[in-house]
Amino acid sequence: MPSDITGYLQGRALIRKVPSYYTSEQAWQYLDRVGWVEGDYSVEDIEAGRFPANLENLNIIIRRHYISFANDTTLMHLSESHYLDISPEATFKRLVADRAGGTYCYGHHTLMLGILRALGYRTYPGIARMNFGFFVHGEPSYQAYAHMVLFVQLGEGQGTDPAHTWFADVAPGPPVPLGAIPLSDDPRNVVQNATPDEDNRLTRGFSPSSSLEPPSSSVYSPEQAKAVSESHALWQMEYRSPGKKDYQILYQFFEQEFTPIDYNVHHYAKMFKPHEDVFSDDVILFRYVLADEGEEGAEKKKITERHLARLALFRGVLKKRIGEKVVLRIDCKSEKERLNLIREHFGIKVTEEDLVHIKGRTAAFENKQEITPEMDELL
Repeated sequence: MPSDITGYLQGRALIRKVPSYYTSEQAWQYLDRVGWVEGDYSVEDIEAGRFPANLENLNIIIRRHYISFANDTTLMHLSESHYLDISPEATFKRLVADRAGGTYCYGHHTLMLGILRALGYRTYPGIARMNFGFFVHGEPSYQAYAHMVLFVQLGEGQGTDPAHTWFADVAPGPPVPLGAIPLSDDPRNVVQNATPDEDNRLTRGFSPSSSLEPPSSSVYSPEQAKAVSESHALWQMEYRSPGKKDYQILYQFFEQEFTPIDYNVHHYAKMFKPHEDVFSDDVILFRYVLADEGEEGAEKKKITERHLARLALFRGVLKKRIGEKVVLRIDCKSEKERLNLIREHFGIKVTEEDLVHIKGRTAAFENKQEITPEMDELL
């Protein structure tokens, strides 16, 4: 990606500095938890605003977050409450203080939002809607807006233009950028994913089901078409998988800021809605690990330059993939075997006693659905 690419919110809007719900002490604990070695900053440094809230550190934080935490919904299935708490306090306790496991997108971004604000970044949360067609190699089919994301501007004095804006997604799962990407649809705005053979970009577009006439329609004058595109086109996160030529749309999003109450409503639906979805009918986990662990000279590289391997557990199948190559596959034969994989490969603190809570539920291993060829290829 060329260094001259910059992104902006509409109208070059500025994000104001908002106090964090986390303390400087908690921000320091988070940096310690993710293995921060890129500078020696104390609690007092963070409190005094001496942590450099710049782009380089933003990318390091995001990358270290990815290799430290799993996308994890086991509490929905393997706990008595069947509830995953995404509040700032509960998320910090589970991921950072207790090192008990992971969370899913709302928890990951709730944690990251608070940490970035505590470190001096200007940021707010938004929301995206997944393209189900991506996962089945089909036509675009957009789900409800239910995936939390972040818009980030740098700390004071850390950039040439305070309106420069980056987009960040820190939830392991869909193949999104593993660092910040400028909020720009410049065709040169392409960032590498986990390996050199895969990448992401941002475009603008409309859903095929939109009631609006698209800018290409003959009903508009050139001026109207430009105005419609600028005011109504949605941002689109796209991904090009290893060995492929074409990009596919992962999800769409817009620049509206969302609040905790918005996410809590969505979260309640995910936890308790009467019909099944991808999280309620299966035990799903994702995480990233270093792909070059043990290789000579690997530890001398910057963390943002090291390639990552992706681990996925879906429909009872565990896969470890480095780019196009699957380096590990385990097909579970029982609930106990799945539990052991969750502990061994994802670092989740669960016990055999917890298996009683999944008995009779849709996500129980005995009700496991077979993985489709499309999903098998993607994972």
